[in-house]
Amino acid sequence: MRLRKFIFAILALLLAGEGAEAFDYLSPNFILRDPIISMGGGFSASTTFQYFSSLTQTVIGENTSSVFRYRSGFLYFPTITSPILTVTPGPSRADLLWTAAEPFLGFTVSSYEIGQAIASGGPYTFAEVGNVFATQRLGLTNGVRYYFVVRVRDPDGFILVTSDEVSAVPAETPPVPGVGGPQPPILPAAPVTATVQFSGRAFPNGEIFLLKDGRRIATTTADADASFTFEIKDLSLGNYLFGIFGQDEHGRRSSLTTIPLMIDSNETRTVQGIFLSPTLSVDKQEVKQGDLLMVDGQTAPLAEVTVLVRQESEVIFTDRKEADARGDYHYEFDTGPFDFSEYRLQTQATIRGQASALSPEALFVIGAVTVFIPPGVCAGRGDLNSDCRINLVDFSIAAYWHQLPLPESFAVIERERLNNDHIVNLTDFSILAFYWTG
Repeated sequence: MRLRKFIFAILALLLAGEGAEAFDYLSPNFILRDPIISMGGGFSASTTFQYFSSLTQTVIGENTSSVFRYRSGFLYFPTITSPILTVTPGPSRADLLWTAAEPFLGFTVSSYEIGQAIASGGPYTFAEVGNVFATQRLGLTNGVRYYFVVRVRDPDGFILVTSDEVSAVPAETPPVPGVGGPQPPILPAAPVTATVQFSGRAFPNGEIFLLKDGRRIATTTADADASFTFEIKDLSLGNYLFGIFGQDEHGRRSSLTTIPLMIDSNETRTVQGIFLSPTLSVDKQEVKQGDLLMVDGQTAPLAEVTVLVRQESEVIFTDRKEADARGDYHYEFDTGPFDFSEYRLQTQATIRGQASALSPEALFVIGAVTVFIPPGVCAGRGDLNSDCRINLVDFSIAAYWHQLPLPESFAVIERERLNNDHIVNLTDFSILAFYWTG
């Protein structure tokens, strides 16, 4: 009886300890008052600080030593792609068009703001334009060069990312010749054409391809710093869908970056700030649980590379690795903590605050045995005939099986390289369009 009372007394002391108390945490800029665990997590902010809380990662933090750095918790890894801004000058105006910023791992896009300046680098005057992808700046002075950026805000008003700067010089439309007096003979009007310039970064010495409406029209080689440029002249007026992708020195390809453009005047259009995705390869198509999956690729020199692993549609793992001076990166993914299943791996690069597109996906299985990928095999999504290209041949193969029952031989291809829903439909054609190489 005494022993039982003693045990109850000990339990009472433990339960009555200080674990339920909370304290104020102070700094010169803020007070965190009586923090407690919130079931849903949360976010608080003022003009001088931001505070994140998350129940699922109670001990988010960073540990370092002389040889490594360890960060725990997804709150370290939200990311967003930078919008690609283009500008077309006109009489006393500039027409601005940009691509959507793609948020990932917690960021949410609420609106875009246009910054305008008369000197490169600013200071900019910003104006909110809403969650749209085009606007006009009116009332500009002809003959003066203006500089523009677009930046992205989240629902709480915080700036997530800012595009590269573009510039344009508004100009008056040439006057129409007057009437009266002898008229010169009417000659056929010369066709109105325009020039488009593209510039960005990929990976050192990579072969960069430019597509127009699905067809290759130009090829160039990236410089040692990964930069590349294209200039396309004599474009007729109209709407175009341009695409850019790259291939590194090992034959690995980036994702296709698509850029829609409307050419409605003979002004030169400039598209800057393109950041192609990293290239990606893995050494195994099936990995014995506990073995390492070797991940390799190339991006811009010294870029920070985020490794993302999905199971079905859920991101279950992220980590970061810095590329070397040639843009090469190598990552060893430990499969030990993960269940037998099918997984998809991608990478994304970030440099000086600008995020690239996501790389092509690498599909692998964690199982009971290890199966290496044979050298020279292209196992990318959309490559239905295994020629390391996604073009009209793959489109024709998909069109043949559209809405038809799939034999087992093609069902395997559909599962690995298309949507894995056991039928060829519009979703699969969207996958082909995304990975299109021409």
